[in-house]
Amino acid sequence: MTTGPSPGMSSADVDRWDEKYVRTDPPPWEINKPQSVLVELAASGRLRGRVLDLGCGTAEHAILAAQHGAQVLGVDISPNAVRRATEKARDRGAKARFVVGDALRLDLLGEIFDVVIDSGLFHTFDAGKRSLYASSLAKVVRPEGVVYLTCVSDRQVGDWGPRRVGEAEIRATFAAGWVIDELRECSRERRAERESPAKAWLATIRRVVSDQLQAPPRFLYRHEARRPLAYEPVFRSFEPSFYIPRPGLGGFLSGLHEGLPAAMGDIYGKLAPGDHHKLYEAAYFSRGPMLEIGRMHGKSTVILAMGLRDGKGSERRPPFYSVELSEKDRLVAESHLRELGLLELVTLVQGDSATVLAGLPGRFDTVFVDGDHSYDGVMRDLHALEGRIEPGGVAMFHDCFHPANATGDYGVARALDECTEQMGLAYRGRFGAIALFEHIGGEG
Repeated sequence: MTTGPSPGMSSADVDRWDEKYVRTDPPPWEINKPQSVLVELAASGRLRGRVLDLGCGTAEHAILAAQHGAQVLGVDISPNAVRRATEKARDRGAKARFVVGDALRLDLLGEIFDVVIDSGLFHTFDAGKRSLYASSLAKVVRPEGVVYLTCVSDRQVGDWGPRRVGEAEIRATFAAGWVIDELRECSRERRAERESPAKAWLATIRRVVSDQLQAPPRFLYRHEARRPLAYEPVFRSFEPSFYIPRPGLGGFLSGLHEGLPAAMGDIYGKLAPGDHHKLYEAAYFSRGPMLEIGRMHGKSTVILAMGLRDGKGSERRPPFYSVELSEKDRLVAESHLRELGLLELVTLVQGDSATVLAGLPGRFDTVFVDGDHSYDGVMRDLHALEGRIEPGGVAMFHDCFHPANATGDYGVARALDECTEQMGLAYRGRFGAIALFEHIGGEG
């Protein structure tokens, strides 16, 4: 996707930066290798998950992150820089994407990132654009996501090269909605071997969701106030995110998130579009162990595993258990997971859900129930889950809104109506065929 010029940066800005990459000689900030301070970050495992390299130039840092296993998008306002970056990454065998984009209009990317690299971009902005830059970043960095910002320090003598940046300027720019975990001196290498490294800053800046720096509530968006009691004739599709409403993204975390219903078409399973989106989102933001009861051919399992792979817990992935009675269905699900490179993220367990849960350790932060839809079957699952969902955890139940609930062939809605309140589960909304609850019942 190419975002191109936008109200953030003018066409004159685009031309000015693009001209730097037309010349035979590379721009002075291109040193034909990553900056040492970024190499140290990569070696310590901090360039992981979904990484955005802002002002990527010819891709040295994007390639570095990709070589350490990150899913990388490089963005630069210069089309020539993006062309060179794409060629360099291809030549080095690095899996990274590159687009032309405006650092002041990152919402146009339509993606969310765990880590952002800013190596020498911040110091190009004047006072009028620094706040726009911080606001733009806030739209694409997940809560607790990190920006690694390195720029030339005001302690560097001389007047050559880029504008110097003071500590107070960095702190003021990221005063609202961010926490600066570390701000330390470092060095930035220069291209000419005869030139000593410049004095610089490395800022580790973490995204928070309130200026008061409080831990974010699990649910910021309420879909409906009422509880699901019976069949409803209209299945609602995906609504804006429960977790982070993001203007300009329509509630989606990424292009993959939005395109899941089409992408999962080859795997058999009766999921509405809203089911795809909410399962991925719940796994993406899961804070602890995950449990699935009933998976058939594994469509929901694949979606949950994708969210777990891409999401908030990507650096410390929690365990994910998927329970199913049928040996045949287990083999089919296993083949889909293996084909997509997700098998190692899931423990596939065969057996009766109540028996299996009794043998699993601890409690679960994210639960999806799509097993036996009879009243007795759902009640067995609910009793097995008593005391096993973490406070603040998410419990999702499929087909609560199916017409078979009205005839008694399904007992999902009836069982939930009878049991969820005493289990401390509060109804939070409907997404496709899923009724989503939050455990608010304390520690028990």
